[in-house]
Parts: sequence; structure tokens; C-alpha cells
Amino acid sequence: MSNPVRYSSEIHLRCAPEVTEQIDFAARKHGQKQSEYVRQAVLKALRADGINPIAGCAE
Repeated sequence: MSNPVRYSSEIHLRCAPEVTEQIDFAARKHGQKQSEYVRQAVLKALRADGINPIAGCAE
């Protein structure tokens, strides 16, 4: 079994309670924690905006 990835940087956000519930539902549906679900959504949005999240720059 591989070691889990540890992230040191944090972003805090506020949202409506129903959004938090929806994120929790979707994350559980995919077998993920809320943080992983949101992290994947942010990476997907960055790619859609033409940003390579690994390189950290616009393509």
C-alpha cells in the first residue's frame, strides 16, 4: 500500500450549508473525502482555464 500524499498549503472558503452537504454527498458517492473531491474539482477547473496545475503556469 502506498503512503498518502500530504499537502502543506491550505485554502479556506465559505459556502452555503446546502453546498457543503452536496459536496459531502458527491464525495462519498466517489469514495473520497470532501477535501479530495474539491481538490479534484479545482484541478479540473484550472485545466479548463488552460492552466497546467502541475507546472503552475498557463499553457
